[in-house]
Amino acid sequence: MDAVGYGGRIIMHDNPWSGAGFKTQICCLVLAPSFLAAGVYVTLKHIVRYCGPEHSRLKPRLYPWIFIGCDFGSIILQAIGGGTAAAAGDNVSNPKLLKVGNGLIVAGIAFQVATMAVCGLLMLDYFIRFKKAKKSGVTSQVESEYEKDQSSHKIARNFRIFCAAIALAYTTILIRCIYR
Repeated sequence: MDAVGYGGRIIMHDNPWSGAGFKTQICCLVLAPSFLAAGVYVTLKHIVRYCGPEHSRLKPRLYPWIFIGCDFGSIILQAIGGGTAAAAGDNVSNPKLLKVGNGLIVAGIAFQVATMAVCGLLMLDYFIRFKKAKKSGVTSQVESEYEKDQSSHKIARNFRIFCAAIALAYTTILIRCIYR
């Protein structure tokens, strides 16, 4: 979706008034972060399940339901705002309606940023609780599996790299949503 959205911007390079280019880029670039974030939310659910759900404040199955649901709500809010702004007309004959539409779009984006921030705080809390439990000697399922053989150190290292990649993906998506 990002590639198609930026393709729409390329179309607008030669003609900034291209309706097709504008619609393509606005739709794709608004929706793309939500799908990427949904992938992160589902992955976080599985990380929590794997590392020990007892350290999480939420049940793992709730992560995607809550956060994808909130992202869907933010998309709906942005769509309502876009429709309201479009109803104001091209010649801005109704500036109050345009202002309401723009406000709804900004509210939808802000709601998406807040949703991602809450998810990030919950995952940071999970990480801290997991590390405290590990220090205190409370072993989780994943730790006991790693202690069984020597190849487990490679598995543990690869899992940490995977978790770091998910954290990087989350951070870049959040920065992009804030920038929008």
